[in-house]
Amino acid sequence: MAESFYPLGGGVGTFGFDLACALAARGFRVLVLTRRESADLPKEELLAGGAVMIRRLPPSGAGRLGKYLMWPALLIELLRLRRRYDLIYLFGLRVLGPACVAAARLAGKACVLRADVSGEVSAAFVWERAGGTAPPLLWMLRGVVAARDAVIRRADRLVSISGEICQEYLDAGVDAAKVERIPNGIDVERFAPADDALRAALRARFGWGAQTVFLFTGRLHPIKGIDVLLRAWRRLLARSAGVRLVLVGSGEAEPELRAAADGLGGSVSLVGQVADVLPYLQAADVFVLPSRREGFSISLLEAAATGLPVIATRTSGTVEIVIDGETGWLVDVDDDDGLYRAMSDVLARPDEARRMAHAGRDGVRSRYSLGASAARHAALFERVLLARAAPRRT
Repeated sequence: MAESFYPLGGGVGTFGFDLACALAARGFRVLVLTRRESADLPKEELLAGGAVMIRRLPPSGAGRLGKYLMWPALLIELLRLRRRYDLIYLFGLRVLGPACVAAARLAGKACVLRADVSGEVSAAFVWERAGGTAPPLLWMLRGVVAARDAVIRRADRLVSISGEICQEYLDAGVDAAKVERIPNGIDVERFAPADDALRAALRARFGWGAQTVFLFTGRLHPIKGIDVLLRAWRRLLARSAGVRLVLVGSGEAEPELRAAADGLGGSVSLVGQVADVLPYLQAADVFVLPSRREGFSISLLEAAATGLPVIATRTSGTVEIVIDGETGWLVDVDDDDGLYRAMSDVLARPDEARRMAHAGRDGVRSRYSLGASAARHAALFERVLLARAAPRRT
């Protein structure tokens, strides 16, 4: 279960799709309930030879309200289909977690929840937007968050993708024995550097020539901090020739970013959503992830596995993927000066950038493969189901 899923982009949709297919290859049958974000998406779709079924629920459109408005349809569908599944696994528990726990209780099924980004369990998103809110409303919000925490604590297990998220679970009163640490993973064989001929062909296709290309892939959302990157980029552009910034993805910040890019002399390209980011990763020179919040970035794993030097902000799982000065550059959140200095450093020290890129690739290949993540998920699900099937002691 995920509010956003294939064919939509973003780390949650990408990893959710890959995990579903990997579990199907292990003999699981996977039923995915997700929101029909666009009316042109089919209501039902079969993948992986029929082992993965996607059912898309209303409402379509609705923007940020969509996940809240999805509650009734999700609850009804989980109960209606209760004979077709044994366990509910939810990506993104902030809004839909209580609905999944309630449905699991009513249907007598197991329930595993997972937070996808830091601040989701702690409700940092709520408190950041609640500045200046009247005290009575703040008390009500605290009550809502406390009630949600009381419900999610009743899940069979909660998956933590980073140490920070693990601590958020514990702070919310979740029993440590219920927390399972499983980081995201990617197909490390597919995400690999291109040979010289393919790389040259890709750069010619994109029209990049001899420019040094800095790349971002992911949602164009304020949480990704691309506005900060553009401030740093303006400074880099003033002092460095032959550089280009390419943004691959779409999202609510796209119109604002396009307007900002118009004043940067054509040095910034917004590609939009693409079916496959791999060619862009294989053709680029440097990857930049300026996020304000992250969980365990799929985009960052893909870039590192493809052999790109990486620059990223110190957020949640990112600090577990990137070791500053060894496998990439880490800068503080909202630090445009730090981003500027890191990008300048990459240009000034290409040999050091290559060394860190090699080390980063080796680290991702050895620790964050999709196969390893799928195996740990499969083992977790089997343990949960066995525990529920075991007779209770009286």
